[in-house]
Amino acid sequence: MLSVSLIERCLESGDYDRLLQGLSRNGLVLPLSLRLALGQSATAAAGLGLGRLVELTFGPSGLSQRLVEMLLDDQEAGRGGGGPAMAGADPLLTACGLAGLAAVAADYPGPVDERLRAGVAAGFAELGVLQDGDGLFTAATDRSAADRAVTTAFIVALLGRHRAFRASVRLYDTQRWFAARDGRLDRAGRELWDMARIVIDEVYEPGLALVA
Repeated sequence: MLSVSLIERCLESGDYDRLLQGLSRNGLVLPLSLRLALGQSATAAAGLGLGRLVELTFGPSGLSQRLVEMLLDDQEAGRGGGGPAMAGADPLLTACGLAGLAAVAADYPGPVDERLRAGVAAGFAELGVLQDGDGLFTAATDRSAADRAVTTAFIVALLGRHRAFRASVRLYDTQRWFAARDGRLDRAGRELWDMARIVIDEVYEPGLALVA
């Protein structure tokens, strides 16, 4: 069981892989390639851990507030104090950090802090800038089309329930890319894209033109 105290210990000790393993056992589909890509990132661990904290707690805690501040500080530093995505930004790490911030903004009761609201909006806009022309995202660790497919499907499955994400990225292009390769994806890509399609189907809004 991935408890609040275990999340805190993993983050404080830098044992991010243990945290990722715990998240996997709690339902997060996380192939080994992604675990290796995320296992050294404090931002990814903080974002994904924060998302789990929101599920376990009602209202902000000391730990969740510290993680929000850390992620917002990282985000603002990465943007150089403002503007769109910095050159070389990694959409996979951006998405993991944003998953925690967006979960707090959406699920905790009470008014949303303006800095948090602005950070979430900027993060979704940044992902739109980082999307490639074919509708996929490319992480710094990706070396092949199969890697890019896994990264993209994971990001859509992770964030697809947030309307701001669906409004910021070109999901039609992403769906078209995967549809053209139906049956040719490797196991990890197929499993994650199946999860992503479930998310898309759950929240489909005709006005956002997710499909043609």
